[in-house]
Amino acid sequence: MTPAGYALKSTLLDIIDIYEVNRKECARILLEFPKWTPPGTFRPKPNPPPGIQIPDPVPGKDWQLENTVVDNVLGSMFALPDSRQRSMYYIALITELCKLSPSTVGPAVGKSIRKLYNFLGDGLDVEISHKFAEWFSVHMSNFNFQWVWKEWFVPSPSYSPHLVDKRTPRIPDLQLSSQNPRRSFMRKAVEYEIRLAYYDRIARTLPEDLQNPEAQIVPDQAPGPDYEYDDPGPCRSPQDRGVLNCSQCYHR
Repeated sequence: MTPAGYALKSTLLDIIDIYEVNRKECARILLEFPKWTPPGTFRPKPNPPPGIQIPDPVPGKDWQLENTVVDNVLGSMFALPDSRQRSMYYIALITELCKLSPSTVGPAVGKSIRKLYNFLGDGLDVEISHKFAEWFSVHMSNFNFQWVWKEWFVPSPSYSPHLVDKRTPRIPDLQLSSQNPRRSFMRKAVEYEIRLAYYDRIARTLPEDLQNPEAQIVPDQAPGPDYEYDDPGPCRSPQDRGVLNCSQCYHR
């Protein structure tokens, strides 16, 4: 990391920590951060208003603002062993950033999700994968649970960045072992989404391939409470059955 990159990263992390008490203000300041940096530090936004002079890029800098901000927020959230703030603060901050500038922050968030997913089973720490599933599910709950699930299991010419032969097609993820980190991530993310909404609501947002029982991603039935005394089986003692019968007679 260059000295300029280190100074930029340190400043962004300080802003994120200082404004923990007000995520909306933090999101606004992060997106307006180029106002307090030398011209050309960040790439200009596409289609600037007429009459706005675009500064020349500074050699060695020329960062993309949204990608830089999202990377620093996620880096703080996924810090091990513990993040400096609560995970929900970082999740809410990314949501506010997306609401303030959906056309620019949205693609940066999607790029980060795909990059993290590609590292599953390829060196990504297990604890980070758990935090990733939590963030993904909560983030989707704020945006109508919309995600392009098919790009993760439909055969495509996409490849892992660590493959020597970049022309090698990636194996569809639903054909991997059921214990593969990518399939485990999908299973965990769907489980969290169901907790944040309800079974039928999430099932409607998923492709048929994921709802197939053979995929082992979606539960066979909606989760519900397990009442201990619903089943008066033979394992119950006479005292238990007596209490159960009295309770049923009382409700009748």
